[in-house]
Amino acid sequence: IIFYKTLVANDVQIAQEILTKLGYTPGPVDGAYGGKTKRALDEYYKDKNKKFDGKLDKNEIVDL
Repeated sequence: IIFYKTLVANDVQIAQEILTKLGYTPGPVDGAYGGKTKRALDEYYKDKNKKFDGKLDKNEIVDL
């Protein structure tokens, strides 16, 4: 379970880094999934004429 939590935190941090480079504002790049990261993903998908499903996983990393 600890490995899974670490993996998720890493996914969040990777997503935050990419979102920041793309000009979105996910808040601090700290691996914590919160409202700012969700809003940045919502904005990213809206700009792509898609809808973010609210779940950050490998699919989002690939999309970014």
